[in-house]
Amino acid sequence: MWKRIFRGKLFDYNYELKKDEENRFLVEIEGEEGVVLQVYKALEIRGHYESFIQNTEEYEAKILIKEGKQEKKYIFIPSKPRLKSGLKEIDLMLDEIREKEKTLKKLASNFDSSLVEIEDEEEILSEILLPFVVAPESKIEEREIKIRKELGEEIELGIKDRKTYMEKLAFFDFVVVRGRGKKRKFIQTILEGLSLNSIPCLILSEDAKSFSVMGRGNEKNKEGFGFPVQEVNLKINLEMVSGESLLRCVGAQSYKDFEVLFEKNKETIKKLEDLIGRERGKKDFEKKRLRRVVFLVQDVFGIESFGINRLGEIDRVTKRLGNITLAKTNEEKKGIILESILNELRKAKKEVFVFVEDADNITDFIKKDFRKVILEFDETPSLKQKPTLEAVVYGNEVVIKAKNKRSVKVTIREPYSKEVE
Repeated sequence: MWKRIFRGKLFDYNYELKKDEENRFLVEIEGEEGVVLQVYKALEIRGHYESFIQNTEEYEAKILIKEGKQEKKYIFIPSKPRLKSGLKEIDLMLDEIREKEKTLKKLASNFDSSLVEIEDEEEILSEILLPFVVAPESKIEEREIKIRKELGEEIELGIKDRKTYMEKLAFFDFVVVRGRGKKRKFIQTILEGLSLNSIPCLILSEDAKSFSVMGRGNEKNKEGFGFPVQEVNLKINLEMVSGESLLRCVGAQSYKDFEVLFEKNKETIKKLEDLIGRERGKKDFEKKRLRRVVFLVQDVFGIESFGINRLGEIDRVTKRLGNITLAKTNEEKKGIILESILNELRKAKKEVFVFVEDADNITDFIKKDFRKVILEFDETPSLKQKPTLEAVVYGNEVVIKAKNKRSVKVTIREPYSKEVE
């Protein structure tokens, strides 16, 4: 038996959320082509969840980690959305949910985890994670605020012809923003859009702390609210960078002997000086030169700069909003830290977008295979790959060019959070 727990408006569409006694949620959205239905099953995850959730991507399941005295993890298992034409669609979706639930429970057991029924349903009623919408009224930081999650995973960027202008999330794979106008304001709209889609963001900037104001609501926006913001100190993971990049970062010329020695040993060293003694087959003068280079690079960075980053601190979702993590990086280390953290995130299959401010001097570090990255430039950059979305900012307006689409000029929207100056 379905019990309605919310009825309201999503943009101009009627929206209903219902729940049954088995913690299954039914979404009904009345669109232009009819009523769209989708069913979710909510379960609690117990045990060692990290390895398990890394293997749930193909099931399109949503994960929620709720902090408190005792951290709790939930999984929301979705059916495919269907157009309503009778009662059979709901039955088909329920059958689909049962099969997915059975498969995921078996998968969880392989990773020393388990999926169990939720004991206290109030735990999740205000935390519902859905593809179309976040429940409009939700308590965050002890304030009642309105939160919208855009239809079809889109990001709201601005206003065109008095209408909201949005772009599909798929176009934000490799973003370049340049110009002389309010670039920070435009980038802030992207970061907010990603967060609203439950995607964490990492900011690399010499002035990263100025983005901390995003934790507060924007008084100029009647729907304004703050986002979860935190700070971290990033390390350079030697396993995730190249010897060539290390040399480039300290302004040294290419040195093949060092690069070869580093590549052979980088998975087994914790600091660069651990390379000393591994220069087998080299003549004395070659060993001395190698050692000078090793200590030069290490002294420039400092031993404390190297280590493994705690990705769990960056890849966090707080009350359905992707966390915005600030990492102060100086000009000398920015390129190598970008290379390190992107490779770490990719290896761990973490969906985190990385924004780099003032990227003009690090183009040599930007590889062809970099993904989920937003780069800000003053001038037109020379890059090895074409952006999936390029934006040129002029004052409070921006010209947006998404891949295989025409350019569009829009007015930058007012951020939900306090504007970053």
